[in-house]
Amino acid sequence: MEPPLAKNVSIARVKELGGNYPERITRAWYINGRVTSSDLDGNFYKKVVIEDATGAIELNVDSRKLFLSAPWCSLVKIFIEGLWVGSYGRSFVLGAEPQGYFPVENISNQDFERRVQIISTSDSTYRPTTRMFSDLTLRDNQRWIRFDSVQFAAEELSLSWGCADSTARRHIVTPTADTLRVVTSAYASWANCLVPSGSGAIDGILYYRRDGWELWPTSIVRVRMDSPRFEVR
Repeated sequence: MEPPLAKNVSIARVKELGGNYPERITRAWYINGRVTSSDLDGNFYKKVVIEDATGAIELNVDSRKLFLSAPWCSLVKIFIEGLWVGSYGRSFVLGAEPQGYFPVENISNQDFERRVQIISTSDSTYRPTTRMFSDLTLRDNQRWIRFDSVQFAAEELSLSWGCADSTARRHIVTPTADTLRVVTSAYASWANCLVPSGSGAIDGILYYRRDGWELWPTSIVRVRMDSPRFEVR
């Protein structure tokens, strides 16, 4: 689905629309970006997160196997003319025309596969942006972010990542006692595993909420928290 004279636009340009209310994209635009989420392990559901140098945005799709049509870390081109862009809080999302409470609805998987082109497959050299809690700005919202030198809160070491029937929120802490939430769905493949007892690094998609930042891991394969715990000052 490549319309004649289609124009490549940045994700930041797309997010200039839909800030106050959902808006339909009427121009022959496409975005190029890296897929930074994956629904393979269950912590992301019917959405794919795309990131470029200017920011990140979600696309809501009625599919539970987006890891097949938009593999993690693949470089993709997505034609967005006719989609709607809306926002919830400070996060932006693409999808079908809104029908009710949500800023947009899911597009069909057939429509998604018609719009997406894989430019290159998963790139093992692509890395998340490393940040410190104190350095976070709204430019980091919805991006793939890594935190080093963190550990789970001492009072949560006996807990699993998730809960049996609901989304769970745990907390990572820095040596200077700054904290940030880590969110795990009940459907994540690692939900029943205990949180790591050591210190180290964790990455995921970062979201800004009204009450602070939270990190949604896409997988725990890249979690490296096997160093000794540090003293929190």
